[in-house]
Amino acid sequence: ENIKIKKELYELQDMKKSFLELKSEINRLHKLLKLKEEKKYKYHSGKVIGKEKNILLTTVIIDKGAVDKIKKNMIVINSQGLVGHIYHSNLITSSVLLITDPRSPVHVKVQRTRTQGIFSMINETKGIVEFVSKDSDILPGDLLITSGLGGIFPPGIRVGYVVETKINSSFKKLVVEPAVNFNKLEEIKIMEEMKRN
Repeated sequence: ENIKIKKELYELQDMKKSFLELKSEINRLHKLLKLKEEKKYKYHSGKVIGKEKNILLTTVIIDKGAVDKIKKNMIVINSQGLVGHIYHSNLITSSVLLITDPRSPVHVKVQRTRTQGIFSMINETKGIVEFVSKDSDILPGDLLITSGLGGIFPPGIRVGYVVETKINSSFKKLVVEPAVNFNKLEEIKIMEEMKRN
């Protein structure tokens, strides 16, 4: 009888773990569905299926590739904001260069004041914005969005939030918390620009 009860208890615990995992996935997918989509883009949903074994964690592998019409330089986002862009596309998978990679600077602007600068990550949880005008009005908590300059990322995608400002010589440097939690990256969307007729 004890063995039977223990077995049932283990089964219930396994069911509870499965339920919690499913609930977590439903919550993430719900946020992804609520994401405002621009009409000039077609959106492909995907999942992260692999991560580069590297301290910087600069690339991830997703479950969409050339058969899904995924091409190099397509933009990758999630419900929180900018993730990166397609670096290489295979037949059924693609490699995404994350904005955590030093080779992936992002031209940004402060949403409130339109002040511009160049964002880059210094680790998985912190970024900086350089070349910001010394006399610009910037406050902790200000939202940074893509400016559309630089030729890769379109304007208006959430990038991060200002944590603090530092003044050096003729510029301000902003310390930024990225909008995306790169340690918990699972579901993503790929933006395919629609061709104009």
